[in-house]
Amino acid sequence: MKSVIIGASAGLGRALAEELARHGHDLFLVASDPRDLSAIRSDLRIRYSSRVEYHAGDIRALSGAELRSMCNSKIGKADCLFLVSGQSDLDRDFEKLSEDEITRLVEVNFSAPVRIATAFLPDLLESRNGALVGIGSVAQSRPRSKNTVYAASKSALEFFFSGLSQRLHGTKCRIQYYRVGYMKTGMTFGRRSMVPYAAPAKVARRIVQGLKKDGIGVYVPRWWGALMLAYKLLPGFIFRRLKI
Repeated sequence: MKSVIIGASAGLGRALAEELARHGHDLFLVASDPRDLSAIRSDLRIRYSSRVEYHAGDIRALSGAELRSMCNSKIGKADCLFLVSGQSDLDRDFEKLSEDEITRLVEVNFSAPVRIATAFLPDLLESRNGALVGIGSVAQSRPRSKNTVYAASKSALEFFFSGLSQRLHGTKCRIQYYRVGYMKTGMTFGRRSMVPYAAPAKVARRIVQGLKKDGIGVYVPRWWGALMLAYKLLPGFIFRRLKI
């Protein structure tokens, strides 16, 4: 199996790289920091004897066709594509964001993943075990007064995955889109939360276990599904009073 991870240098992306290498996958890793990618490649090669290659760059400027070509030349045609990369600004939104910042959020969280997914799709459809995996967030479960541009972009990405899932019904390519809960990452370090943070390794394990199934809007960890259902059922007059 050959897998591509977009956003592989930290958090869930790095955990997925390790979990996939443990399962014998060859890997093509994409992220912005070449030092992180080089360290991950060396580590996985030593521990799992996996074939690991990488490309460093900003996904907003990367051509999906060029990435596909690089992947094919370095490890071969991809069986699985994981779109993990994402950016948010937890403390600012609406008028506090500049036009350039809004554009960046939309491109990283929606436009670039769609371009890359579309470019790799022919190879995924050729595979006997093809899978396209998108990573979203519990933040997109209900519109609120914070993190809205990020959540809206992720909601758009899930809509794209839903349409693609219907388009590929009857093929061997599986489509999954996960709404991931809070995780212990550099972005959440030092932040307090009323709910526990999940370990990226456990989330990665759950995603890899589900590679042979279709699933759109799946919550990980699973208990987030019940929590978000209650969250969505709150009457509007109560929800609007909550400064969340």
